[in-house]
Amino acid sequence: MSPKVWLVTGASSGFGHAMTELLLKRGEIVIATLRRPEALDDIHDGRDRLLVLKLDVTKPEEVDAAFAKAKEVFGRIDVVYNNAAYGVLAEFETATRSQEARTMFDTNFWGAADISRAAIEFFRDVNGPQVGGTLLVMSSMAGHYGAPGISYYCASKHALEGVTEGMVKELIPGWNIKVSMIVSGSFKTRGSESIITLPPHVEYKDSASMLTRQYISSAPGADVTKAVEVVYQLAQEAALPLRFPLGLDGVKSMTDQALSLRDDAERYRSWSAGL
Repeated sequence: MSPKVWLVTGASSGFGHAMTELLLKRGEIVIATLRRPEALDDIHDGRDRLLVLKLDVTKPEEVDAAFAKAKEVFGRIDVVYNNAAYGVLAEFETATRSQEARTMFDTNFWGAADISRAAIEFFRDVNGPQVGGTLLVMSSMAGHYGAPGISYYCASKHALEGVTEGMVKELIPGWNIKVSMIVSGSFKTRGSESIITLPPHVEYKDSASMLTRQYISSAPGADVTKAVEVVYQLAQEAALPLRFPLGLDGVKSMTDQALSLRDDAERYRSWSAGL
């Protein structure tokens, strides 16, 4: 079987770096995109199958240039791993007027959305329906519930999930494009070092947000190298779920949220009767 061509965003650390390493070990071709290309200098095996491109996903012209380069060099892209993101740790009151939260949205939402847009266009117009393509959008369990201390990170993932689900429902089946959102739990990655931490709001010293600060500072999480193996296997499937839970905490978060929504709907169903 000939190798597949993967385009990976956010390849400097975390899931993106781990996925790049795995793909090269598996004999795949990788277009690794990141803001700091030197972050991949530690990868040596398989570099003849690695194209490193400088890319800031918040710059549309760089997004278009990356996909154009992929077409020029390889003629196709089989899988896009839409992964670039980072977090801002701050109480809601502080984050609301912070430039840090707004800049994070540019990456986590607008940047990720533009990557998905470019992927869909490439799969349809360059690959064509005989080839199609697979788009894996890296979400989070924060994408369907709100956590104290990271409310704006949660909001960025909520927004990404909403726009992705809407986009999926617009796709024409004949285009042969598969899309899945990876609902990730907590994994220990170098990417956790990129979290921007703002000073605690003085009024929230007894808030649950302090627990989130302590949790994140302890650098928790499961094994990311095992996680990317699972994501790689998912990409081989003939049919993909709209949301794929990754990690037992990701599974639990999806289940708990589904039950919470159902319980509230059933409890207040009668209030809407006759409206």
